[in-house]
Amino acid sequence: LLVVIGFFYYKSKTKEVPLTPVFNNLYFEVDDTLQQVGNSSNNGVVFNKSGNKGTDCSITIAIGTSTSGDHVKDWFTTQKAALEPEKDSSGNVVDELKIYTAQESSLTLNDASWHYMNIFYKKDKTSEPTQLRYKFMTSMYKGYYYDIILVNNSNDTACNASLDNFARSLKFVDSKAK
Repeated sequence: LLVVIGFFYYKSKTKEVPLTPVFNNLYFEVDDTLQQVGNSSNNGVVFNKSGNKGTDCSITIAIGTSTSGDHVKDWFTTQKAALEPEKDSSGNVVDELKIYTAQESSLTLNDASWHYMNIFYKKDKTSEPTQLRYKFMTSMYKGYYYDIILVNNSNDTACNASLDNFARSLKFVDSKAK
């Protein structure tokens, strides 16, 4: 009898709390050091480490629909083009430290398929590109894409931890809790 009572007591104390979506159908957790910049709109929300003063550590989430047929490829191509380093009149890169290396892949995170692209930069002219500055993530859910940009411009370990914790918390939830 005590075992049965203990079992039901344990089950009541460990009952999973239903998650409430934070942005459309997406649930996530944001570190207290990141603050929301402005009000979220129907198609986007931004969190920065330094408020609205810069983008040393930030999270941007956008939602929308696409008719292109390959949203992942199109979005990644657009993001890479925006990061292309400035070139002089001869076509040479002005600042070698602006040259990046992109790594694309996909993963399953909390039962959802996410495509991601990491953008690495060199710390100095002689090093290999190992400094992860940008992570672009995208997933489709119920006909909408969810595009996420994670930025760590200052190579800060606390920012890395905040961004990693955010990414691990991503989960699609079907309805808002009442």
